[in-house]
Amino acid sequence: MPFLINLAWRDLKSSGRSLWIFCACLVLGVTLVSASSGLYQLINIGLLADTRAYMGGDVEVDSKQPLPEHVIDWMRQSGDVSMVTEVDTMLGTDSGFLRVELQSMDELYPLYGELVLDPAKPLQEITAFADGYWGVAIDPVLADRLEIGLGDSVYVGALEMKVRALVLNQPDRNLSADWRGTPVLLSETALQESELIQPGSRIDYDYHLRTDINAYAWQAMFYDQYPNETWEVRTFYDRSRRISERLGQIASGLLIIGFSTLFIGCLGVFNSIQTYLQNK
Repeated sequence: MPFLINLAWRDLKSSGRSLWIFCACLVLGVTLVSASSGLYQLINIGLLADTRAYMGGDVEVDSKQPLPEHVIDWMRQSGDVSMVTEVDTMLGTDSGFLRVELQSMDELYPLYGELVLDPAKPLQEITAFADGYWGVAIDPVLADRLEIGLGDSVYVGALEMKVRALVLNQPDRNLSADWRGTPVLLSETALQESELIQPGSRIDYDYHLRTDINAYAWQAMFYDQYPNETWEVRTFYDRSRRISERLGQIASGLLIIGFSTLFIGCLGVFNSIQTYLQNK
């Protein structure tokens, strides 16, 4: 047996460059197949560990209108409640306009994770009224697209506002592309004064809850308490499932690429053996 292995190895070495192409196909195929599975597991574990931060809370209640105060009071009996108002609109500068998503948050935001701003100041200070203008915090990508920086003016509805910070990290920012526009953070009072809150405006009111109660159990309690309402209630378990499904699709694509490369390598083996036998 050792003699046959040595003989086969000498024949393979004599084949020159084709040997290395064959080996590269096999190594690349096996590596992609094994690495895709391991990479999927690592990313999945890391994302699911921070699902509450991506969700913004243990439970999220979405509404097109502000929830009645008695509903918010009922929610607060279970834990901390934070509200985020989102408005789809256009942000203007001296150089043009770009679609954005205005977001105003209360003082409890974020319930999980950390909002990182540059300069590192509280969001309420950044978005406060000072020197005759309301402040906003914007994404660095948006700043690059509009060619603006700290201290520059932007126009939101009827207001001229000042850029006072860049958003380096926003924990509950969607994992998907910003199909509604890049987030722009401002105060609730500034949003009201912008005159964008009008009948027919595209507005979402998201209420995030941090609670020690099981999320599914709380969801069932909410629907039992308000059975005739159309509010959407989602748990961080639901977000975890969607993250897993999205990662599963990516992993499937990597596996297909890996198996395709491995298949090409096997075809190379077959052709090499066939050519070798014909030459013999």
